[in-house]
Amino acid sequence: VGYSPGGPSLNPGSMDISAALAGSWSTVAADVAPLTLTASTRPTIGTNWTMSVDNIPANGVIGLDLLSLTDPNIPDLAAFGAPGCQLRAGIGGPSDLSFFYFAFGTATHPVVFPIPNDPWYVGFDLFVSSVVLQSPPINAAGAITANGIKGHIGTF
Repeated sequence: VGYSPGGPSLNPGSMDISAALAGSWSTVAADVAPLTLTASTRPTIGTNWTMSVDNIPANGVIGLDLLSLTDPNIPDLAAFGAPGCQLRAGIGGPSDLSFFYFAFGTATHPVVFPIPNDPWYVGFDLFVSSVVLQSPPINAAGAITANGIKGHIGTF
């Protein structure tokens, strides 16, 4: 016996539905994995900080990787037309960088930021996130955001 809300669906693995009914098992209108940013290395001087943007939707067109020294800490962008999305890396400031990529045709995008081999950078915090613009859009902003990652530059 199985259940799917239809369309793209996650595989939650095996479960005993009779045991789950008394707990937290529920159905949802959509079952799509969120845009996710994960780090596979630490930001260490003289190395590359390696991350990955996963679960890029099939209607993703353009992506932006955001790198900043600031975290605006906006937990919900509903006021900007992207309900449920967050902003965890600054955009448009003097210490902010964005890197453009084509998001269509791939579910995963590698993110690599080189950290200079200079002890002066030790102790800096870097904030990273990703944005994917979609066509057709699923919200008024036409974009979704990934979670943010805070990296503390170190020597090991």
